[in-house]
Amino acid sequence: MQPRKLIYPDGTYSIVEALPCPVIKKRDKELKSEIEAAVKDRGLVVQVFPPLPTSSLQGEQSFVFFDGAAVTVRIYETPATNRYGADCYDLLDRIALLLHFTNPGNVCATPMRIAKRPCAMVESPTQRIMDVFFTAVYQLTRP
Repeated sequence: MQPRKLIYPDGTYSIVEALPCPVIKKRDKELKSEIEAAVKDRGLVVQVFPPLPTSSLQGEQSFVFFDGAAVTVRIYETPATNRYGADCYDLLDRIALLLHFTNPGNVCATPMRIAKRPCAMVESPTQRIMDVFFTAVYQLTRP
């Protein structure tokens, strides 16, 4: 199945239309309880984190330029309650294809690329948590 085109309302990351499960982004309310409830109820949830600087350009410039940034997409799966017909391994493939060489919401100065270390996973008897890593470059301008 070819992933559907990404939608980025109000400049935030949203891959809601492209994935078969709920997508949670940063919100003002208690994020941990929201994720736990969604995973318990639905069995498969994706969380998208904003870019996190990993290195910055040093010099006399009047702006802040991060020449390295990481974007993480986290997949939570409870196999016993997953009702979507896709698991975290399927979503790893979809997310990599959907986000590689894209610039969601024009947040980054360059398109995101899948990281050299593309993923990491923690597994327990009842749950899997997989992180998919992307790298990018972005600039903060004066307000």
